Amino acid sequence: MIHEELDPNFGNINPNPTKKDTLLPLINEIKKHNAHLGIANDPDGDRHIIVDEQGTPLTPEEIAIICLDYLHKHQIALKGIASTVASSSLIKNAMEKLQLTYLETAVGFKHFASFLEESHTEKKIALAVESSGGLSASFHTLEKCGFLPGLLTLFILKSTKTPLSTLKKEINKKYGTYHFIEDECHLSQEKMHTIRSILKDRK
Repeated sequence: MIHEELDPNFGNINPNPTKKDTLLPLINEIKKHNAHLGIANDPDGDRHIIVDEQGTPLTPEEIAIICLDYLHKHQIALKGIASTVASSSLIKNAMEKLQLTYLETAVGFKHFASFLEESHTEKKIALAVESSGGLSASFHTLEKCGFLPGLLTLFILKSTKTPLSTLKKEINKKYGTYHFIEDECHLSQEKMHTIRSILKDRK
């Protein structure tokens, strides 16, 4: 465990698990202990990032596809995956190849609730995932959970006896390699006003 101490200032680091610079202490611990993986969560535990045994972070989308691919191999009744417009094409491409449902929604985990409920009613497993690290399943909560992906990944590693880096290579080979990069842009109030005016005129 690292950063487990109670600290309202989060140790003066960005408490966002999807920011790679915040993962450096975890990556160092993985290499130090030859760990199979590392799991990072945000302070309230609803988002995640998983780092493989080589110290390479996997995206939430890659983890979702590894999980669904495993379930598909074991002939589990599946519905598909819901994601948002803020994602790469990995999930869409994988669902097309597996002939499963792909639902793309606006940003916000609340938009996945009806899809997860419907899948549960149909007695099928569906996943919902955000690029920001939120993930859940139709057999779990309708809200995002930062612990579920770690538990599922650990189970798959134990079941397949395959390193996480290899599982990633396998899904990339099957479904393609895609990248989604999210960044921040800080603008002055004047520029923000100009952009808002332009967007308002285009409605």
